[in-house]
Amino acid sequence: MAEASIYRTTTVTTTYETGDSGTEDVSSKCKQEMQQHSLSSCRDLMRKFMPPGMLMTVVDDKEQQPPQECCSELGNVSKECRCDLVRQMMLDVKLQSHRGRTEDSRKSLGSSCFDSIFVTERVMKEMVRLSSLLLLLCFAFSTAEPGSFSFKENFDVMWAEDHFQTSPDGQIWYLNLDKETGCGFQTKQRYRFGWFSMKLKLVGGDSAGVVTAYYMCSDLGAGPERDELDFEFLGNRTGQPYTIQTNVYKGGVGGREMRHMLWFDPTEDFHTYSFLWNDHNIMFIVDRVVIRVYKNNAEKSNGFFPNEKPMYMFSSIWNADDWATRGGLEKTDWKKAPFVSSYKDFNADGCQWEDPYPACVSTTTEHWWDKYEAWSLSETQQVDTSWVGRNLVIYDYCKDYERYPKLPEECSLNT
Repeated sequence: MAEASIYRTTTVTTTYETGDSGTEDVSSKCKQEMQQHSLSSCRDLMRKFMPPGMLMTVVDDKEQQPPQECCSELGNVSKECRCDLVRQMMLDVKLQSHRGRTEDSRKSLGSSCFDSIFVTERVMKEMVRLSSLLLLLCFAFSTAEPGSFSFKENFDVMWAEDHFQTSPDGQIWYLNLDKETGCGFQTKQRYRFGWFSMKLKLVGGDSAGVVTAYYMCSDLGAGPERDELDFEFLGNRTGQPYTIQTNVYKGGVGGREMRHMLWFDPTEDFHTYSFLWNDHNIMFIVDRVVIRVYKNNAEKSNGFFPNEKPMYMFSSIWNADDWATRGGLEKTDWKKAPFVSSYKDFNADGCQWEDPYPACVSTTTEHWWDKYEAWSLSETQQVDTSWVGRNLVIYDYCKDYERYPKLPEECSLNT
């Protein structure tokens, strides 16, 4: 999975952008309009929202409703002002997020105020123009909640079974890492293309040197000719943010790393990490936000696109203090062991590979994850992915000219 060559210590400067307005403040015209409609209470409510991915938030907390007058006030404000207001709220929350001062955004997910002025306005527009993928993605998230899931029927523990545990009902799984060994599990089935998601809660506290990996791989033993898609979560010292690394392998060759910061603390609660994989792109998705798209293209094919070999799904926890945290400068503190990562709600909607004549060899376009609408990002997804790219990317192999004086050919597909 990881390649140590790129793990040098770097200083990252992050800038925050507000979108099309190019300003960190709402316009004076909008301010006047807000004052006329007494929007201060609604403004405070909206500060609790945590971008990105707001557009597809499922309203499931019926007790956390804002005052009805808040929604009425927003309904009387012009569309332009509402857009500026929302943009400002997003900026405020982003800045607070990275300074570690955000309020509990989870308590605000039921806000019909936000739902009425932003979700409805933007998503309804998107549904008119490109409805299929949005509805299918919403369906995928809303139905990816297994009522009762049998770990033994779907997974095998790869090593160190004594480091694997489950909750009493068997629905939450725990992998333990100590100085002796880590642990991992894999699906029994292989898949070629599909939608794959799982909820993870990462190691809390001082996790420097610890890597939690959630990935797809064509070989059980990480063979020299493997294809692979990676989420790797790189631990850190207490109080420092996690880094999430994604990578792509084809024929045993990797080197396609991207690294992101996250807009939430992945140790406080479960979050959903997903792959959408078809012959046109691979989407790496955190909750409902596409943080990375690895593209193939009919006109200009990506020769480094893994689309031939079926893959298993894996997850593991292991020690990588030779490279994982600040290029190996921060070592694992074994006094804090065991380090525990938690998992639940695995969902696979893909084409199972069954020898000798797998159905996925010919076509998978009858499935929602390989229909035309899933071949590229929707307008709504582009907004979120663009924000992530501007604010949260801390390494991109396609911009590492020291490592690649001549960039890999697929980098041109991202321009």
